[in-house]
Amino acid sequence: MKDLEAAEVSETDFGKAHTEWGADFTTAIAEIAKGASGMCASLKSLAAAIGSAGKQYEAAEAEQSSTVTQSGSGL
Repeated sequence: MKDLEAAEVSETDFGKAHTEWGADFTTAIAEIAKGASGMCASLKSLAAAIGSAGKQYEAAEAEQSSTVTQSGSGL
């Protein structure tokens, strides 16, 4: 993500006829970086939520497995 934060291209890299677009390019790269950072944060949050749900599911399954195993042990 850090590689996107600042464009390594300057206005002069666009050539004499196109230097006016350099600032727009730099601004666009910065906006893309913000969007990518936001998306990355959202995906990390989603991954954490999925991991948490998985742990809860695993705990519930372990409890139910124990209950099922014990229910027939007195016969």
